[in-house]
Amino acid sequence: MKWGCDMYSVLIVDDEPWILKGIRSTFKWDKLGFQVIAETTDSLEAFEIIVRQKPDVILTDIRMPELSGIELMKQCREQGIRSEFIIISGASDFHYAQESIRLGCFDYLLKPLQFEEAEALLERLLRHLERARHQRDMDFLDTLNHGEDAIIQELLISRGIMSATFQTVYLSATIPEQLEQAAAWVENVEHILVRADPNKMIIILSSSENQYPLLAAQYEAASPDIKDRFYLGVSETSSSREEISKLIEEAHVAMHSSFIYLTGGVYKQSKEIHTAIRKAVQVICAAVHHSSPDQVSILLNDIPELFRKEGAGMKDAVYLWNQIISTFNNKYNGGEVRFHEELSFMDYGALVNKFENLQELCECLNHFIQSDIESTLPEPDPTVNENFKELLEFVNLHYEEDLHLRELSNKFYINYTYCCDLFQKTAKVTFTDYVTRLRMKKAGRLLRESDLTISEICRETGYKDYHYFNKVFKKWYGITPTNYKKSQTAPNYGEGRG
Repeated sequence: MKWGCDMYSVLIVDDEPWILKGIRSTFKWDKLGFQVIAETTDSLEAFEIIVRQKPDVILTDIRMPELSGIELMKQCREQGIRSEFIIISGASDFHYAQESIRLGCFDYLLKPLQFEEAEALLERLLRHLERARHQRDMDFLDTLNHGEDAIIQELLISRGIMSATFQTVYLSATIPEQLEQAAAWVENVEHILVRADPNKMIIILSSSENQYPLLAAQYEAASPDIKDRFYLGVSETSSSREEISKLIEEAHVAMHSSFIYLTGGVYKQSKEIHTAIRKAVQVICAAVHHSSPDQVSILLNDIPELFRKEGAGMKDAVYLWNQIISTFNNKYNGGEVRFHEELSFMDYGALVNKFENLQELCECLNHFIQSDIESTLPEPDPTVNENFKELLEFVNLHYEEDLHLRELSNKFYINYTYCCDLFQKTAKVTFTDYVTRLRMKKAGRLLRESDLTISEICRETGYKDYHYFNKVFKKWYGITPTNYKKSQTAPNYGEGRG
């Protein structure tokens, strides 16, 4: 079942009524997310329907009175209509079918239609349409991020946005019905739907009223299966088109309240650190400073519940991590992160990519503090170099996986602190940068050589979230994945900064 909130529209054209009925029964339209919006035996009427409704897909016979299937396709192309055509022909018309391919037809089918062949074609067509839609959405987001105001205005108008007050919603779902339901909640508001990931969607709203109360009320009234683990992050409003990208970022941060809360909900990004969270972090930092690991453990165990009680968000989670890391490094490492790179400062995207949830984050902090890491390096062990080579080989083969240097150092019997130093001396980079370099090189290669979508490449290279992947890629190559893909061979960006 495809993710999304609307089905791909289909028009069927054949001058034989019984053929129309056969096509309907041969193709399993609903199974993959297609909807037959019209069918006709008149090719001239078909052209009128196409001009008026612009269906995504047109299935047409090749031999018909007035207009043949090929003539119908030619007229559509002359009108700038880019619908995908599937030509149906008899064996004697095979040379016409081949001509239709040259004109840009997606594919052709020979009569009599075979179920398995038709099913396989529909699956390929769906894949093609999804990729094309994904690329349009990525181009759209890139324009919002980097385009000039006049270009952004033109783009918004082309997608039906006329008003001048904007708000964004970032959604994370577990089932397609959740995204479909959310789209229905805003159907009376000017909006644009953008698919960020297979299970995530962005809604750009244009309304003079803040839509947060509406969305919160709709969510509360929804059925339990819709509400379950369905997270909606809602931004503030803005009258500036150039701030839409910032609103998307704000909604994205709010959506990641899923990092903290066990069930779904509608969330906004808090502007300030919650007072109770700030006080709790100060107490934990004091315990770290005074080397009271037992007290730290008790306090960290209470943090997830405190966050939920106070309605805290990702800004609070980032504050928690960075404040404790700063205190820990000042205590044990003279303020440096050099030998403890996993104890580095992180933004919300890095935290979400590194940890499954707030509970895991707290357990990680507790683990480091309990182990009381020393900043001095152990004496070199002659057997370690071989172990380190094995560790590097493992990373080279498994870098798409969720890797943590502390776990790897234990796995290959190397002191963690010494392992950090070996990375610096041997690979000339930190462990994190080493893994990032491998992932980014693969991402660049896949963008150049494969037809995978950017979301698919994101997952293939070990990233959980497109938004974060996009940030890392741009930092590495100096260009977004979308623009890199457009450049094809990307001669000026090839190997990135690594």
